[in-house]
Amino acid sequence: GRPTLYDLRLIIFLASQLSILLDRGVCSNRIVRFHPNKYFSFTGQGAGMNSYAALCKSLRRLQGTTIETNIVRARYETMQAFHLIEEWRCERDVKSQRLRHITLKLSDWLFSEMSGSSIKTLDSTYFRIKSPFVARLYLIFMKHVGKSGHWSIGVAKLYLKHGSGDELRIFKFKLKKLSGDVPGFYFEISSRQILSVSRRRPLVSRG
Repeated sequence: GRPTLYDLRLIIFLASQLSILLDRGVCSNRIVRFHPNKYFSFTGQGAGMNSYAALCKSLRRLQGTTIETNIVRARYETMQAFHLIEEWRCERDVKSQRLRHITLKLSDWLFSEMSGSSIKTLDSTYFRIKSPFVARLYLIFMKHVGKSGHWSIGVAKLYLKHGSGDELRIFKFKLKKLSGDVPGFYFEISSRQILSVSRRRPLVSRG
């Protein structure tokens, strides 16, 4: 099947693990190995049988997803197809059926994207967001707000970036219902339908 928001959680986790490995200089072969409990702890999930089953399904979807690209230069076009995960392997306890260690190899493309991606800066805030609509906004804001702490975009253009399956008027209604509040960010929409978003500053307690 097609990748889901649950699969994005796994990609974010892999990006965090890859960041650690790259800092240590031990991931030149694109291989990441981890214990499922570490993933469940990172994403705030319980380690029940349903979680193990969902993780296996996520691995299958990512390994089965094919990305196709094309690059046109002058008279020639180069087409390429690849999987997000080239291969994966897991060890399972025969009696309890619980997974032990998972080893996977990232595709060249995903490895390159993760190595220079802002996705590595995501924290546990993302995993506390229950609404897929808000989760997608959060990822867009994380990518574009940057170090300046501010970003502006037309609502119609944001609608296209978001990829919402709703009509534009429903998308605008959902934005209005948020009252400018997305975890870690605050936004306002002008009369000209320009959305301006700012990163919230953490509260500093004074002792």
